[in-house]
Amino acid sequence: MTRTSIAWLVCYVAWMALLLGGLFWARQTAFRVYGGVAAQADWNRFRDDMARLARDGPVERRPPKSPEPPALVLMRDYFGVSLVGAVVFGSLLFAMLMGATRGAFTRDFEPQAHERDRGAGHGTAR
Repeated sequence: MTRTSIAWLVCYVAWMALLLGGLFWARQTAFRVYGGVAAQADWNRFRDDMARLARDGPVERRPPKSPEPPALVLMRDYFGVSLVGAVVFGSLLFAMLMGATRGAFTRDFEPQAHERDRGAGHGTAR
């Protein structure tokens, strides 16, 4: 394994650690902020206000259907899906940026001459 490959591997592991660490941090924050009794009371009050606005407001609205805050539901019930999505799309983003970076800094590129660029000895320009 070359030194460059090891550097890219270290960068990938650091990128995944940052991405997944941020996702776990967001999950803990969602539990802390939206998991309490006061947050549930705020959500219920918000839902009641939205239901009132749906009836009496100047525009037609749909009140939220979820009995719990959506961020709490996402991080509790769909966290596995979020993890898989973060790994897949984070890896695709890393691969694209790695390919672009390697392509931009590659020095051993030699352009290939096309058949008509060689002139074929006729001396006429096309």
